[in-house]
Amino acid sequence: MAPKARPVGRPSARPAKARPPARASNLVGEVASTFAVDETVRHSGTVAFFDKRRGYGFISLSKLGVVPGDKVMVHWSEIQSKDKWPFLVNGLEVEFSLTKVAGTTGATIKGAKVTKPGNQPLSMDEEEEKELEFVGGKTARYQATVKWFNQKNGFGYVTLREPVEKIQDVRVTREEILGGEVLPLAPGLPVELGLYKNKHSTICGYSLTQPGGAVITRAVGEARQEFGPQQFTGELQWFADRGRLGVILP
Repeated sequence: MAPKARPVGRPSARPAKARPPARASNLVGEVASTFAVDETVRHSGTVAFFDKRRGYGFISLSKLGVVPGDKVMVHWSEIQSKDKWPFLVNGLEVEFSLTKVAGTTGATIKGAKVTKPGNQPLSMDEEEEKELEFVGGKTARYQATVKWFNQKNGFGYVTLREPVEKIQDVRVTREEILGGEVLPLAPGLPVELGLYKNKHSTICGYSLTQPGGAVITRAVGEARQEFGPQQFTGELQWFADRGRLGVILP
């Protein structure tokens, strides 16, 4: 069979591939820097999602069209509550304000001052504690020492001074540390805590404090040592608000 003849002349140019449309930002609450927000107005909504361990979630606004996507992000620090680690649960009806946070190219609308409907403080601990099986009772306290704690992942282990039900090393998560923020726990740090059994009957730590009941501060958690009363001055080079750390040059 004779080979097929190739077409004579310049081959036609391939059609240009169509560029995909620019992808819109999927950042919840992202707006232009000129977007106006009245931070004095209270809004109602429903919790769409909340990650207790990471301390953030999203609220769907009851009134549509207030913000793009009708949803805003909320951080645990904006929850008006006396709980040891404020949190929300999916489907919970809440009341809140809106605040605009400036960014490099625009701004983001976030939830602020989150409360119960009627502007009342939230209290989720009481409901959660009703389902816990406390070891020795809710008020029982045990002495322990920090074995290790991973601040990034938010959990670690403490070693009980005296074994309980033949268990000496107990898991503790960051939401059980009484201190009001994401805190480190230095190995060897003496602590006090309650104990409870989870759904798998594993003994876990509850409401961890300093011995005697005082809350864990950052200075205590890091086991800082003071080097005399001398004061120093310096210039702030940078500070990461999320990680709560930075660098000062003398």
